[in-house]
Amino acid sequence: MDRQEVLDRARDGFASLNVSEETRATALANLADWLGRDKFEGLVPAGRADYKPLLAWTVEAGKFDLLLDSFYRVMPFGTGGRRGPVGIGPNRINPFTIATSVQGHLAYLRERFGTGAALKVVVAYDVRRYADFRQVYPSGECNPLKGLSSKDFARISTGVYCTGGVEVYLLPDEENGYISTPELSFLIRRFNAQGGLNVSASHNHPDDNGGKFYNDRGGQEIPPYDEQMVRIVEGIKEVDIMPYHDALRSGLVRPITSEDRKAYVDLNLGLRLGSGTGGAKIVYTPLHGTGRNTVGACLKAMGFAEGKQFFTVDSQKEYRGDFANVKFRTPNPEVPESLESAIEVAKKVSADLIMATDPDADRIGGAVPWLGDYVFVNGNEIAAILTRYRLESLQGVNKLRSRPFVLMSQFTTE
Repeated sequence: MDRQEVLDRARDGFASLNVSEETRATALANLADWLGRDKFEGLVPAGRADYKPLLAWTVEAGKFDLLLDSFYRVMPFGTGGRRGPVGIGPNRINPFTIATSVQGHLAYLRERFGTGAALKVVVAYDVRRYADFRQVYPSGECNPLKGLSSKDFARISTGVYCTGGVEVYLLPDEENGYISTPELSFLIRRFNAQGGLNVSASHNHPDDNGGKFYNDRGGQEIPPYDEQMVRIVEGIKEVDIMPYHDALRSGLVRPITSEDRKAYVDLNLGLRLGSGTGGAKIVYTPLHGTGRNTVGACLKAMGFAEGKQFFTVDSQKEYRGDFANVKFRTPNPEVPESLESAIEVAKKVSADLIMATDPDADRIGGAVPWLGDYVFVNGNEIAAILTRYRLESLQGVNKLRSRPFVLMSQFTTE
């Protein structure tokens, strides 16, 4: 099926859908653009660049609702970046939409800090690897996105940043590990970087991915800079990129070392107001995600002996982007069902606390024993408990201000 036939059949298919004429026209124009140009060229190896047969299949199969949703808009870029289903089109996460997001972030950094400024960023990624569990596309057709991982997207991002002369801090290729979002925020400040990127869809379904961008303080951008960044990113149409191996040879890629990672653990230890473990037993699950590194390291450094006071859920500790052993493949620690395996372990060892983190370890859920069972504690409740504990602990060591105050974000509690 040639380009014109795909467009003609798509036009007829869109006409059958209950959407505005403007939406149909925009989708058709975007589809024509993607059929006329190889959007993945230079971003992925040649064998992964041809997505046009998949678009032809979508038309042949009459999946015009899928086609329209994939092409009726460019995926919005918000304060935190972009996140959504992996797929073909401007309203999906793929090499082109990730690369244009990074190109826009680079342009924003140049405008924010000056065109001549020496820029540094930290790039992290989670465990995701696209497998199309939702069966959006046919299993028998060539899908250039199949098997594409967050690490692959991070390498694409590195090529874009380095082409713009930006130094990139990244885990060495031989490192079989990952950087969590809290650790990324710490590293941005440690390296005095101007920003950071985490390729992750957080607690979403394994077929989703995205890019979350951070500022020089390690947080997401705030007004008025957030609006400035969104405006710049949404205007990006082209990408300048060098291959990843050329980026490595450019001298602009810097390794994140074991010493850097230990500094994050040490920082957390330094924030404690007391010492010891109080004899508590903790069960922890990273839900197949990145928290396995830092949470376990922190607990062990605090004196929790693994296998005696600190227990990791074995079935969920392996890095797995399919989240195979998490119920519904939903690695969200604020969904009580995600803790079922942890609760089984907790009952066997009589644990005092269950903790779970999402794939990039920036969200926590938990459970505590109550009347012979374990009761789920959500994020709002955890925030309230920890706030009270922190204030009382500071008061106990005479470090509480005479007029104490608590800062609360909209995402914490009401």
